[in-house]
Amino acid sequence: MKIAIEAQRLFRARKHGMDVVAYEFLRRLPTQNDNNQYHIIVKNDVDNCIQPSKNKFIHPLKAIFYPFWEQFLLPNFCKKININVLHCTANTAPIFYKKPLILTLHDIIFLQQNNFSNKASWYQSLGNTYRSLVVPIVAKKAVKIITVSQYQKDAIVQKLNILPQKISVIHNGVDERFFNTFTAIQVQNTLLKYSIKPGYIFFMANTEPRKNTIGVLQAFALLCKQTTQVPRLVIKGLNSTQLKSLLEKHHLNFISNQIDLIGYVDYNDLPLIYQGATILWFPSISEGFGLPIIEAMASGVPVITSNLSCMPEIAGNAAILIDPLNCQTIVEATITLLNNSALYNQIVLKGKNRALDFTWDEAVKKLLLVYSEIEKEILL
Repeated sequence: MKIAIEAQRLFRARKHGMDVVAYEFLRRLPTQNDNNQYHIIVKNDVDNCIQPSKNKFIHPLKAIFYPFWEQFLLPNFCKKININVLHCTANTAPIFYKKPLILTLHDIIFLQQNNFSNKASWYQSLGNTYRSLVVPIVAKKAVKIITVSQYQKDAIVQKLNILPQKISVIHNGVDERFFNTFTAIQVQNTLLKYSIKPGYIFFMANTEPRKNTIGVLQAFALLCKQTTQVPRLVIKGLNSTQLKSLLEKHHLNFISNQIDLIGYVDYNDLPLIYQGATILWFPSISEGFGLPIIEAMASGVPVITSNLSCMPEIAGNAAILIDPLNCQTIVEATITLLNNSALYNQIVLKGKNRALDFTWDEAVKKLLLVYSEIEKEILL
């Protein structure tokens, strides 16, 4: 079967979220002894991170405005090479595509009203608008939808009125590198690259309201008031202008000298960034999966995360679950972990074991089963 796999942003230098997931799947697809041909369609860019093989073909298309690329260039190219199935990996797909379509729908958070608030950037609002127009249509057209958690499957069924049997849940995995134990020197050298020192609370921020960045800053301010010897807060994903604006708006300037900002983290450095941390804060309000939860667990870092959305499903009993809308619960969980070494070590051990339940190899096996099911339907 000739399968076209859309991974438009795969070759960009700085990969995030869905790009990383696509990369982990694509590099593990069989390269031989497989009856399928995999035609990976990407935007022409700088990082050729996937190489062609006997049954894996790479097709870079020119870089143009994304909706035009997806709605016109992609389906026209699929028609040109006469593929059997198109698998779109990043929530959206061509509306007028006529052949069998598989859609990976990581989440439908963009359909929630609060993502169109004035707290979202114009870029986020534009993306949410595009997805909100396209997804309800292509979800109905798709022969199969793949999503990343049972929570999101239930949300898709309810919000988009999709039959449950049409949706397969394939959890994301943890790359094997996160289980490696690096030496103190290795960790220290990597942290030096980002101008930070070990022993911090790590938070992966975003300007989207659902990431709860304001709640984290307020919780950290409370932590600084309620205890001494507070770890520094290392934030990935905010720039200094954004942080300054948030601190001034919420009258939190007094914590500014206890926060370190790091920009984009090279994918190879991420396991060492985790291992330099004392705790991961992940108090999101809504997520599709929450990949940092299991990455931190694999890295031996205890996780404090939300009791909302998919987080309890992914974390299981291996994290401390808090109410993300109540900053005091984040503070209390943090103080408990910092002052109770037995509990700390227990959460670390549980996290390591929990992370073992999420492997990319198992995820790829489930994806190949989906492809096999579609092939049988095509042949009927």
